[in-house]
Amino acid sequence: MTYDETVERFCRAVNDRLARGPQEQGAEIAGVVRAEVAQHAGEPALLDRLEEAARQAIQPRAFYDVRAMRPDLIFEQCDTLLRENFEPDVLDPKERMVLMLERLADPTHTFPIVLMGRFWRASGPQEYDAAGHLTRFGFDPLAVTESIAASISAHYMSLQPVGRPGEAIGAIGNIVTRARFRGGQGHGTALTEAFERETVRIAQERGETVRLYILESEEDSQGFWHKRGYRWPLGTRYAQPPLEFDPQTGERLYDEVPETLMVKMAGQPDAIEVDAELLTAAVRIMYLDWCLAETKTYPLAARKRAEEYVLGKVLGEFRASLPPDGQPVPLVKPPLLQ
Repeated sequence: MTYDETVERFCRAVNDRLARGPQEQGAEIAGVVRAEVAQHAGEPALLDRLEEAARQAIQPRAFYDVRAMRPDLIFEQCDTLLRENFEPDVLDPKERMVLMLERLADPTHTFPIVLMGRFWRASGPQEYDAAGHLTRFGFDPLAVTESIAASISAHYMSLQPVGRPGEAIGAIGNIVTRARFRGGQGHGTALTEAFERETVRIAQERGETVRLYILESEEDSQGFWHKRGYRWPLGTRYAQPPLEFDPQTGERLYDEVPETLMVKMAGQPDAIEVDAELLTAAVRIMYLDWCLAETKTYPLAARKRAEEYVLGKVLGEFRASLPPDGQPVPLVKPPLLQ
């Protein structure tokens, strides 16, 4: 059997099995196919290469984390994975994401986006479905397929605008892992850790210090975040403010939504409390950067109306839930885990 005939037979046999569905996609497919093809081929070295390429394509083993810095293919994969898994109302429009990336060129910008993906590479022109299962195997040592396993959208936020120069936080917006790579494989953890390291790197460049990481946790993700060292500030009543306002009047287009706030002290994974003033500053800067950034282009009266609602009513209710007299806020398991 010629080189081309061996490759064709091997690829066809792998794809026949892939066509049966994801349940057939164990890495042992490669060994089974190799044994079948070996009966007709006499090139052990080629079969070794084919088997290894199929194993890597079916079950990737080496992953790496990359930050999107411009509207390129890395950005497209990160953005697409997020949009395939979240409703549009919890994501920034794509054009705004592109604008955020363009703002990375400005070293004075106080809340640069940190959009990152966890990727793998496979030799050959491979095709995967939305969940991340291999759907068609191809062999070509001169081709490489790069695909994404997980994506995180977050921001580095300087606290200078809220009166705490030299300090910053890392604020996580959304994180998702493709279905094929879920179930305790560690990709969400690895990407979260990559984001935390990136915020520290940004802080060093800016002469600032990351004080804490913060996020709004969905009920089904509280366990994940708790294992990553994130805790609930005990007794806090936190709400996500409206993200859209009437640009002429500043009137909110919908009400705030109660959420569970979770934080992790940077460099202090076992911290049992957080300073109330630091926590308030972190929530205030999230509201300014995530909810009120676009209102800067509104007429003055409209901008003030939006700010009064978010920084007056919503932030005021959060502050009222904190301990009195500036006492520290205990950090505990989120409500659903207690």
